[in-house]
Amino acid sequence: MDTPVLGSRSIKDRLRCKKVFIVLDNLNGRSSKLNDLFERYQFANGSRIIVTSTDKQLLMTKNCQIYQLNGLDHHDALQLLCFHAFGPNSVATCYEALLESVAHYAKGNPLVLEVLGSSLKYKSVEEWKSALDKLKTDPDPEIKKVLRISYDGLGDKSIQGIFLDIACFFINQVPREEVESILNHANATIEIRVLIDKSLIIESKERLGIHDSLRQMARAIVRDESRDCGNRSRLWNNKDSCHVLERNTGTSAIEGILLDLSKLRKDVKVTRTAFSKMFNLRLLKLHSDKRFPPYNCSRYPSGECNFRVSLPDGVEPFVSNDLKYF
Repeated sequence: MDTPVLGSRSIKDRLRCKKVFIVLDNLNGRSSKLNDLFERYQFANGSRIIVTSTDKQLLMTKNCQIYQLNGLDHHDALQLLCFHAFGPNSVATCYEALLESVAHYAKGNPLVLEVLGSSLKYKSVEEWKSALDKLKTDPDPEIKKVLRISYDGLGDKSIQGIFLDIACFFINQVPREEVESILNHANATIEIRVLIDKSLIIESKERLGIHDSLRQMARAIVRDESRDCGNRSRLWNNKDSCHVLERNTGTSAIEGILLDLSKLRKDVKVTRTAFSKMFNLRLLKLHSDKRFPPYNCSRYPSGECNFRVSLPDGVEPFVSNDLKYF
């Protein structure tokens, strides 16, 4: 398939009117291969050609049946994880809760289950716990490397930006209409469809979601922009957001800030000039995650601290003209 000209006549003669079964695995961004296959060779009726791809648009160029491949169910996911972590016919005593946590994180993705299981093989319970804690913020390097191929394959900076926005600022499944309204981007509807077709985000009943491993990969891309959080394009971590707002370290690189008020550990006093250098700020979201109560603090009689964000002069005098959502 890579060199269709070489020997093409003899290959065509051998395959003409033959009943064949062909599998093209992981075909992405190479529609020329499909064209070569369908246009150069005339196969007999009853032939079957199976193509696997994360790019739905590529498959839609041909008149064929498209099937969505779902993740493994919970039982099969645990079996695959145990096989790679402990080997066949082994009993994973004392690891039951940890296995459940890893399987929940993987959400049925065989690649994630295989990589994590292999990386945790022969590790102690404490090492498993440490690895799980790290996964909350940093994806496994091998998983990140594989998943990044799809991100880099987008090519278009605008579509990559929307993917990073969704990964950094929208937690859990969110109505698609809400995402498009907040992003307020001229081509948001089209570009979100590209992300769905390339399996980078999921749409279910008009709500958008993203796999945890893809979210972490996207956030790792943003963290890699700079060691200084004030020079990154997106801030979603409370510690980083508070640091920038209180110490006036934000720069023109920042496009969006997310701050969860329910997880504050102290009052946050925003400096008067905190936004003065954020010329490209598009999104500023101060919210309270209703799934969690306000941060508990034992030194308060009620056991509850309602910490707040103080904006001495508001944000209007300083924010950029690009601000689309506050």
